[in-house]
Amino acid sequence: MPVSDSHELWIEAVLKYQQLISIELMSAVRVGALVLRVTYLLVDNFCSALLTDDAMLSLSKGVAHSVPASDFTSP
Repeated sequence: MPVSDSHELWIEAVLKYQQLISIELMSAVRVGALVLRVTYLLVDNFCSALLTDDAMLSLSKGVAHSVPASDFTSP
């Protein structure tokens, strides 16, 4: 086998390997994005279930009343 043929085979093998790696990386990114999205939706739904509208309203009122207005005014 001439040297040029083995060199071309080597280049083809490297290119195919690079394609496989890029496909694997793209798949991993897609799976990671899907996992993050599902996790976000689960946490969002869980928090929404814990904090109903009445609980959110009372929480916001409690926070608003716990901080005196004088803390926000300049001397």
